[in-house]
Formats: sequence, C-alpha cells, structure tokens
Amino acid sequence: NPSASIRGLADAGLNTELAIWTNNPSGLNNLGETIPDRSVANGVLTVSGPDDDFIWSDPAYQTACSDVVAAAMPDEDIRGPLEYAEDEENIFNGIRYGCRLIALFVDIAEAAGADLNHDTFRAGAESLSDFSFPGSPSASLSAEKFFADDLFALAEYDSESGDGQAVPVGDLVDI
Repeated sequence: NPSASIRGLADAGLNTELAIWTNNPSGLNNLGETIPDRSVANGVLTVSGPDDDFIWSDPAYQTACSDVVAAAMPDEDIRGPLEYAEDEENIFNGIRYGCRLIALFVDIAEAAGADLNHDTFRAGAESLSDFSFPGSPSASLSAEKFFADDLFALAEYDSESGDGQAVPVGDLVDI
C-alpha cells in the first residue's frame, strides 16, 4: 500500500532521504484519503500508462467517447481532465473508465464471435495480440497478459499536477 509506506516514511522524516518506488500507480494517485499533505509523496517513482491528457487527446477517444456522451448529454460540460477545478465534478473520469471498458469488452466480444460464452470470450481475449481501443493506440492481450495497455512510462508523483498525480518523466514506450 503506497499510502501507508509513504505516510510512515514521511512521519519518520525519511521521505526526502530515500528513493521510493511503488508498483501501484493507482494507489499513488489516490493519496488524498490517507495523506492530507500529499507533497510528502513528491518524487515517488512508479510506472504509468497513458495519462489523462494522452487519453483525452487521442482522436479515437474523442470520437468514441467524448463526442458520444456530449451528443447524449448536451447540457454536460465535457472538457479536458485537468480543466476542472478541485470542487467541480470531473465528468472526464466517468467517461474515461466507462467508455474504455465498454470498448475493450466490445473488442473481445467481437473476437469471440456470435456464440458468446465464457470459453469463447476467453479465446477472443487471448487472440487479441495487437489492437487498439480509445485512449490506447497500442494494446494486446494473451493467456498470460490480462492488462490491455502496452504503453508505459516512468513517472514521478507531483502533488501540484492536477489534484496530485504521477506525471511521466519520459516518453511512453510500447512494451
């Protein structure tokens, strides 16, 4: 749990003395619940996939996700992920999660064929060795690989970025 480790190191005054690495970037991006002063996590290293800005700027995401939701909900103010004030509801998050998961499900279901069941769904997923979905221009799945994104970057936590997030310190690499 990155929160507990970072909090403990900060309480001991070691958060600036030791290089901290976490293999849980989502836990690192959700420090606000347990660490009121998120700046104690600045500099913690992790690996991240495509960040919110990357996903937002992907034309496939705009077409398949933002444009669809905007047409269905014309009164919603849909904008880039870092354009929301801290006290505003960030509708981007819901659109991103829902749309990307639905698109991934559709890709797997289409690969599975007309007789969709547990076995064909699994075989469909395992057959997707090179594909893309909104916000993920480079993706793959297999019997041993359960996470679709193939783009990763070394990232560093920055409490000043957005509402605190892991910020890439290099380019995305297709792994």
